[in-house]
Amino acid sequence: MADQTKRHRSPNYPYYDLEECVGFLEKIYAKNGFSEIHFDFAVEHAGHSATSSTANRVISSLISFGLIDVHGSGKAKFVKISHLGKRIVLEKDPDSPEKIQALGEAAESDSIVQKVLDYFPIKQESLEKKLVLDLEFSKVGARRFSKVMVNTYEYARFSEEVIMSSNESDKLVADEDAVFEDSPESKFSRTERSDLPKDSQTYNLSLGNEKELIAIKSGDWTEEDFEFMISWLNRLRKDFLTNGNK
Repeated sequence: MADQTKRHRSPNYPYYDLEECVGFLEKIYAKNGFSEIHFDFAVEHAGHSATSSTANRVISSLISFGLIDVHGSGKAKFVKISHLGKRIVLEKDPDSPEKIQALGEAAESDSIVQKVLDYFPIKQESLEKKLVLDLEFSKVGARRFSKVMVNTYEYARFSEEVIMSSNESDKLVADEDAVFEDSPESKFSRTERSDLPKDSQTYNLSLGNEKELIAIKSGDWTEEDFEFMISWLNRLRKDFLTNGNK
């Protein structure tokens, strides 16, 4: 009697992380610029064989992160670097707000990536379990995708507590003693801050134009909750700096 057990398939997800995909994109750009190119040549320019098992994974991952546009099908499939992809390859300064913003947009282009980003910050082992339990990934798929997500989260700068721009630097102060240095950007004096509970943690987030957001962690918050909130605020800050000051 034939085995009727079906293979457990994970949801579709980018096989390569964002940093790897940007590397593929830069190779394609170096070889072909922004011209439209046949699928097979795009894969080869990215450093893979068009007949290998990884060919579709490379292109699918680039599509997932919104880095390329594809049209046609079968042997008549063509690839072109997208507008978002152009923004990323043309901005050479890895620390510029424009580059960071574009990488953030790329990371959130894929629906499954966007959903899993809500779990962060999280350790890779814990993320593997969540992918299996919450999103019905196979063990193999969860192991692979959790690594992709952790690397993408880091590369897109979502994990950073300090984000630099050309005219400002944000200050993070989150030590147990809540020790602060006064600065022109600060809205609270040392005296006012000393009134906070000793176990408070404070996070200063500059919004530009002399605007500043200060988040205070009380004793009721867990460290994981506070880290999640800071990560979320940093993601919102990128949108604010791009759109809020226009």
